[in-house]
Amino acid sequence: MRWRTALALACVLALLSTSCLAFSDTLDAMNGLDALTLRLSGFSLIQINGAQAGQEMINRALSPLSAEVAVDAETARLALLNDGAELAALRLPASAWPDTGTWPHAALRRVLNEALPALFDACLPEEELTPEARMATVRNLPTSIQRTTLTVTPAQFGQAEGALAPFRTAFAAMCAHLPYADALNAWVSALTAESDLTLKRLEDADGRAVAWSLSGRISSGGQDVRKLTFTGGIDGMNAYVSLKLPARSGKNSFELTVDLKDKPGKKKNTWSGTVSLKRVLNGESWTIRDTVSLTDEHAGEERLTGSVKRESVTDGIKTVWTAAPDLRGENGRLAGTLKVTKKHAQTQVWQASAAVSLSPGASTAAAAADSVSAFAAALTDAWIRFRASLPADGQRLLDHVFRSDAWLNGTSAPVAPIDE
Repeated sequence: MRWRTALALACVLALLSTSCLAFSDTLDAMNGLDALTLRLSGFSLIQINGAQAGQEMINRALSPLSAEVAVDAETARLALLNDGAELAALRLPASAWPDTGTWPHAALRRVLNEALPALFDACLPEEELTPEARMATVRNLPTSIQRTTLTVTPAQFGQAEGALAPFRTAFAAMCAHLPYADALNAWVSALTAESDLTLKRLEDADGRAVAWSLSGRISSGGQDVRKLTFTGGIDGMNAYVSLKLPARSGKNSFELTVDLKDKPGKKKNTWSGTVSLKRVLNGESWTIRDTVSLTDEHAGEERLTGSVKRESVTDGIKTVWTAAPDLRGENGRLAGTLKVTKKHAQTQVWQASAAVSLSPGASTAAAAADSVSAFAAALTDAWIRFRASLPADGQRLLDHVFRSDAWLNGTSAPVAPIDE
């Protein structure tokens, strides 16, 4: 299988699910429940770039398949089913779950609410600082009416491990799924101040931090010196962060922007967010951008609609994954449809849909694999059996879909046998 394609889709769905969990009234009411089950069924390929005959064939084979994720206080369980019978399942105890404190939103809070305040406190001079009366507005955040500014020397920065440790942890979490995460984490692990840094705390009337600003020159152990410009703050579901790290000489650069905005209303809530990353290194440019736009109508029947997009640009060519939910709250559960689309170089390559439901209660399914490797083996076996259930032309089409970069990048899928 094309695991990079699967990972891109998983990232889109993960962003959608975490956004919904923080946004929907029905899901908010489910927070106190002991167990929840998410079901995906009714899978359908709406478009396979012109291969109508093969599309219908695969849809007939997909129709009995469903997926189920059940979570309670002790266990998470993922299962793939065929007419209700398990094909493969994975059970993960709570001890093996990801630490939610490392998820991107929590990581952002860690930088803004732990790392920067700790750096500020560690570098405070003995004499009391007097805030400067100066209004400032950072996007999506309350207006600050004063600021306190201090200078962080390279020596102070090097000794402020209490501030740098949560920053490194948060940075690693936010970059975990990037193709160059290891290189970024190695760079941050040797973070060094190459000049005095200017740290500003933008404050409200009571002296509480509304946002932070940090600027100066930094490097990775004295190598690859960068100019640092950082501004950011977080207020509930609203946040804004701008990080720019252009090289002191040359055209290499790294940029991160986070823009999250919550608009509650009497009849509906809207929440939008954008997270973008751009890296230029030795003439090669790579960009990734996640965009969320969700509307929760709660006047009468609750309805959750919107879209989640992941855009990536490599060598000037854009690929866009889009997940579009249309879910309704009914009898304490959410149910509806989810459409997923892939576009490459402005051409829609394919579109698929599934029925979605999220309801109280745990799965009563049988035992499952306790390791990812065992689950992967069972899933591979299920894939082989699924492929074998198709006629020869359908098997050729599946092989082409999961083997051919040309097709995944937009070339029409075949309708005739292929010699490979």
